[in-house]
Amino acid sequence: MTVASLPTMGIKCGQVFRATITLTDSEGTGIDLSTGWTGRFTIATSYTAEAALDVAPSGMTSAGVVTLSLTAAQTLGLQSLIATPCLKCQVDLDADDGSDAHRMQGEVKLYAEIVA
Repeated sequence: MTVASLPTMGIKCGQVFRATITLTDSEGTGIDLSTGWTGRFTIATSYTAEAALDVAPSGMTSAGVVTLSLTAAQTLGLQSLIATPCLKCQVDLDADDGSDAHRMQGEVKLYAEIVA
């Protein structure tokens, strides 16, 4: 399994979150993730802790683009963790036949919901 770093993701509690990442091979070509792959996007207090949020990517393409999306309700559900100084996020992509796996890890910065 390969492990790569993700940039820090800023998530505003109570708002829709969307980010894209691209998985490429050693030559910079996007890996076809459109069929035969399963993905997970998790957020937790550490990489070994139980996930506070665990969802499938909202899209994976033949060009290696993975779309991560959270609803406003899902991001609002993270607000109880706002005092955690350094949340961790992880994206796992696994070939359904077990022949390949990729993991990307990074940090999440939560921003409080702003009520007008």
